[in-house]
Amino acid sequence: MFAFLISKVKSFRSKTGNIVALAIAFGVGFLFLGPFLAMIINPFSPVPLIESTPVNLRIATEEGSIKVCAVDAMTGSPITSGKIYLLRGNTDVSTFDAIKKGTLKAGTDYFVMTVDSNGCATFAGMSGSATGITYGVIYEPPSFSSTGYPLYVGRVIAYNALDTGLLKTQGSTLMIYKLSEAAVFDPTGTAKGSYTVNTLTFDLSARFGPTSANTAISNVYLYTNRSDSMTDLSIFIGGSEVSMVKLSTLDSSDPRLKNAPSGATYVSASPVIADPLVYDSKVDIRIKGTFTSGATLLLTFVKDANSEHADVSLGTFKVIVNTAGAPGWGS
Repeated sequence: MFAFLISKVKSFRSKTGNIVALAIAFGVGFLFLGPFLAMIINPFSPVPLIESTPVNLRIATEEGSIKVCAVDAMTGSPITSGKIYLLRGNTDVSTFDAIKKGTLKAGTDYFVMTVDSNGCATFAGMSGSATGITYGVIYEPPSFSSTGYPLYVGRVIAYNALDTGLLKTQGSTLMIYKLSEAAVFDPTGTAKGSYTVNTLTFDLSARFGPTSANTAISNVYLYTNRSDSMTDLSIFIGGSEVSMVKLSTLDSSDPRLKNAPSGATYVSASPVIADPLVYDSKVDIRIKGTFTSGATLLLTFVKDANSEHADVSLGTFKVIVNTAGAPGWGS
């Protein structure tokens, strides 16, 4: 009986050992073959058959040329004189001042070309991308005057290259409005330079805008010679009251201080005409206050007064207080 039990135990040990060995072999096999089986059973398994290559998330750029053209915004004709500047990133009038001061260097910080007979300049060796690369663009006229083209500041976005080697662009056609003088208009629509009042307290309403067809004014600041002899002075343009800043409170580096006309004491805190105001779309102007007899209020309008090198005076309007005279419009 005892011998029988021993034989059974030996038999059990033998079988158990086989089972354990089998289990170990299966586990090792699954460790190596598991990923391959997973791909066969489920091709969408997150376990890759081979190690994947990391994805490069940098946006590819292409080199090509950017063509920029200056066009008269009213007539559609090319502007065949002047220069176009191109530089990386957004820009504003202070960028133009930095170029003129020499703070920014040609060929490094910006590129510049004279426009051709089609009003265009082509800049080679620029970069574009599928999502777009932003460049600042500036048009500078041959000279600054109230009857010429003004400084233009904008941006161009460059995309992938075309077959011609030019980059696809957005904003590369610069629609520039020619300037004219600005004036106050009487009820008949005639531009006037002055108005005489014969009362110490007055309230004058009229219209304001550019004086010539096919022109527009924009980024226009207002200067006045307000003094202690003028109280309760309020000026409204386009329905909004103009906020004025005393020139003596401005920083010495503020271009509005440099561009102040003789005798001016105040300047508007912001442009009184910001966006282009074309000849056929004049706005209301209202001037009211209490003056002493003999006082004369001067309103001088300056385009780009926030630029040291691109400012243009667009004209002056006078309100003359003369209690002994007849009221009415001057020439």
